[in-house]
Amino acid sequence: MFYVFLFYMFMFLMFLMFHMFLMFLMFLMFYMFLMFLMFLMFYMFMFFVFMFFMFLFLMFHMFLMFLMFLMF
Repeated sequence: MFYVFLFYMFMFLMFLMFHMFLMFLMFLMFYMFLMFLMFLMFYMFMFFVFMFFMFLFLMFHMFLMFLMFLMF
């Protein structure tokens, strides 16, 4: 009888370890998904910053051309 009890305890522990492992995998997937989102947000943000400075650069040179036009 005691061996039956040990067997069931062993099965219960295997069950617990298996589900802890599953939870760990779910946590990893969630964490990787968050990292991926942060990566995307960062690069989208950098893209818009870049576009903004390119716009300023363009405006500045259009202004310079306008000044040159006034000089001639």
